[in-house]
Amino acid sequence: MALDGIVLNYLTHELKETLTGSQILKINQPEKDELNLILRQDRRQYRLLLSADAGMPRLYLTAEAKENPTAPSAFVMLLRKYLQNGKIIDISQAGSERILTFHISHYNEMGDLSEKRLLIEIMGRHSNIILIDENDKVLDSIKRIGAHISSVREVYPGRLYVLPPAQNKVSPQSVGSLSDFTALLQAANGHALQDKIMHSFTGFSPLLADWLCRAGECEGSALFDSLTSADLSKLYQNFQVLNEEMAAHSGQPYVILNADGQYQDFHTSLVLRPNGRFLPFDTLSELLDIFFVTKAKQSRMHQRSADLRKLLQNLLERCAKKLDLQEQQLKDTKNMEKFQLKGELLMAYQYQLPEKAEKVTVFNYHTNQEQELTLDPAKTVQENAKASFEKYNKKKRTQAAVSEQLTKTRQELAHLESIAYSVESAENFEDLQAIRQELQNAGYVKKNSGKTAGKKTPKKAKIIGLAPHHYLSDEGFHFYVGRNNEQNEELSLRFAGNNDWWFHAKGIPGSHVVVKTAGRELSDQAFEQAAALAAYYSKGRESSKVEVDYTKAKELNKPNGSPLGYVIYHQNYSMVIAPGTAGLTKVES
Repeated sequence: MALDGIVLNYLTHELKETLTGSQILKINQPEKDELNLILRQDRRQYRLLLSADAGMPRLYLTAEAKENPTAPSAFVMLLRKYLQNGKIIDISQAGSERILTFHISHYNEMGDLSEKRLLIEIMGRHSNIILIDENDKVLDSIKRIGAHISSVREVYPGRLYVLPPAQNKVSPQSVGSLSDFTALLQAANGHALQDKIMHSFTGFSPLLADWLCRAGECEGSALFDSLTSADLSKLYQNFQVLNEEMAAHSGQPYVILNADGQYQDFHTSLVLRPNGRFLPFDTLSELLDIFFVTKAKQSRMHQRSADLRKLLQNLLERCAKKLDLQEQQLKDTKNMEKFQLKGELLMAYQYQLPEKAEKVTVFNYHTNQEQELTLDPAKTVQENAKASFEKYNKKKRTQAAVSEQLTKTRQELAHLESIAYSVESAENFEDLQAIRQELQNAGYVKKNSGKTAGKKTPKKAKIIGLAPHHYLSDEGFHFYVGRNNEQNEELSLRFAGNNDWWFHAKGIPGSHVVVKTAGRELSDQAFEQAAALAAYYSKGRESSKVEVDYTKAKELNKPNGSPLGYVIYHQNYSMVIAPGTAGLTKVES
């Protein structure tokens, strides 16, 4: 995510225009590494979010009101002592660094006007929120960094505040000539142009460095030594245009969309932006609020599903080992006919063969060639023949039993893989709960427990009745996509009519897609849209092309005893297509 120094430059200007002169009404700490400041400006209230979360450090104005803990932390109590009822008199950025400072005036215990500064450092796992006084002394921070944690820079009450090490980078605004620009790139670490830009100038994210390269008609992976003077000159011109945009605050907040219209990243630079799909926003805070709420939801979903993913990983590993063992057992039965042949030959020549012989040679009337047989000298010829027939019959019984077990194990493995896919594609907590119930009904999870069960539960709980994904095409066709195996089975075997069409990604876990025809013939466009949708809702979503099987719903059958959502078909068509939802509108249930 490109919350880099250039984006923060835009955000600083936006917050400065909105919040300068605002009064701090309340200070809360809803999360371990997050603060909420309730501000009032011109009879209007704002909620400023500051987060030093290692995974998603951020700050912006938000509309979301979170529940606060009943007992405030010591850091919040200190902030309330110094900042509550104070006024924000300025907001500044340390050059192009990812450090923002809120300058706050307040009255101290003696009634004198004083100034404190609240800083937020957005630096990944080193992010922090720090309160300092007018003499740069640290009063406290949301993360205390003592000498036992860092010997380079302490952030601890009583210590002087110093900026993080500059790492030999310079601010883009300080570069005044092409020669300086070239010399800085030449001296920077790395060989690729994109790496040298990031190691030379503060505020550059990988995304922006790549855009600068592309604007200069260079590849980010290009070696710096391979650049011509004309290449460097064009690169510098675009670098200066970016500086001018920063100085004028003339960018615009926008989200970068992927091919399916989903949020991929964000930025504010217009002068370097390449061609693509973008969604503009009126304010950067509005953009960041929506973007990070979406990311936070995905993070919470990942945490909530951790036990399911671990359970399914164990089940998949166990099932794969069982499959390997059964395949080896089946492989061992491939030579069973030789024991049958040996027994037949021994019985045919039993009166011509010597007793107590270790090896005998007989004429094989099947191949019309002589064949050597190995015998147990402790047994008679008839006993050796009997032993060979017993081995043959044993292997024959094993082959029949293992073949049946293999079919069930392969079905079980496919079922578990489909559940694992459902977990990864779950969009909300109700989806996860439905998956838990499916695992419980299948006997993999004990009721109200995360442990695996030895036997299937006799009573099956009803899976939560979530609506399937529903899409509508501009031709008026309705497309339905199962969220889990129960919905897949419901859509394919009961919801779909005989003349409706069914789609599924071939050979990989994915959702069943049903297109309701309503008595009409599907157009070529509808077939392609349905196939692309089936590819999109499959494990092959990130692939450039996915093979999709499709057939009429009347061709589907469910074998007796097969897992939930498992169907077979013998007549079908196939199509190779790029995953996506282009041309389809999602219908909210």
